[in-house]
Amino acid sequence: MIADIGQILPEAEKLLELHQLYRPMRQYHTSEAEDARGLSVLHDACLFSRPVSFDYTDLKGQKTSRRVLPIEIVHPATGIQLLAWCEKRQAHRKFFVKEIHGLRVHAGDFSARRADLIQGAIEERQDWEDSY
Repeated sequence: MIADIGQILPEAEKLLELHQLYRPMRQYHTSEAEDARGLSVLHDACLFSRPVSFDYTDLKGQKTSRRVLPIEIVHPATGIQLLAWCEKRQAHRKFFVKEIHGLRVHAGDFSARRADLIQGAIEERQDWEDSY
């Protein structure tokens, strides 16, 4: 079945590996309609390799504006997160979806880089797990 999916989505095997590293929650929900709309927009941006920008409030309460290449949405126990390549930091970053505001999708297509970005996210997560 993965082979069939791979015909449509060549990076499916790597995405499965990435999701396994983030051990999803058993249950999660969005509390507001805006969250659901934002998740839908982010899912499409990931699937169609479209850059996005947004305002973000980090865990320390600092507000920044980011433009990212969205890789995937994961559901770890800490909350729904967007995994992305951050153009500002030139590095992989995780963003809590509930702290993303003013989401905008931009023209462009990074599908040629998508497989490498997914692999980089996998390697970064594995390095993080190995350090603990």
